[in-house]
Amino acid sequence: MTQEWRNTSFPVPTASDDFCDRLTDIQSGIESAVTLNAGSADPSTGGSWGANQVGAMWVDTTTALKPLFSRWELLTGSTYGWRVLCLHYKKRVVTPSAITFSPASPYTADQAVTDIDLTTLLDAAGFQDNDDKVVTAVKIRVTVVDTGTLGTGTSNATWVAFNQKGSTDQQYLYCQVSGVVNAGTMWVGLDSSEVLQFSTQVANTSPSMTVTADVIAFEEVV
Repeated sequence: MTQEWRNTSFPVPTASDDFCDRLTDIQSGIESAVTLNAGSADPSTGGSWGANQVGAMWVDTTTALKPLFSRWELLTGSTYGWRVLCLHYKKRVVTPSAITFSPASPYTADQAVTDIDLTTLLDAAGFQDNDDKVVTAVKIRVTVVDTGTLGTGTSNATWVAFNQKGSTDQQYLYCQVSGVVNAGTMWVGLDSSEVLQFSTQVANTSPSMTVTADVIAFEEVV
């Protein structure tokens, strides 16, 4: 009997094809190694994660009306353990809360950069819904008015400014017309101690600047 051979031809995979296939395999492996947990128990301390897992997602139902979503990934290198992949959470407040300035306005001279500690305010009802999470930024509604005489060319030199503590990136609200209230909103970052800073400049005759600010929204990392 004569032996027959059959030739089956197929295209030789290119480097890009091979690379894409490998990425697909890696992605599939990672997705299969991530576990979704739901409940009030923190899965990062439960001791039930498999050796092949690279991460875990957790729907925290401790507060039923405000479930939170968190995700962990496995630390690599010389450090072992798990870390939370933080998510940013923004919320408007139902009742705006007034910021307390110290020293208080009206200001009759320039006010140097001064700390405003918002810890107490942000610990009050309506803020920090996620327990002990740190607020990273607040949205404030600011008003400023100066009853002094704004001379020619000085209206843009009469202002109140806000910034994250230690930052040189300031946001300004100007007194444009003497006796007329100017209002605006701005997001201001907070440092890890929930502190921001403000300053004023009064470039006019007989200055008397009044400043108010209310927190109307906040951002925290969960």
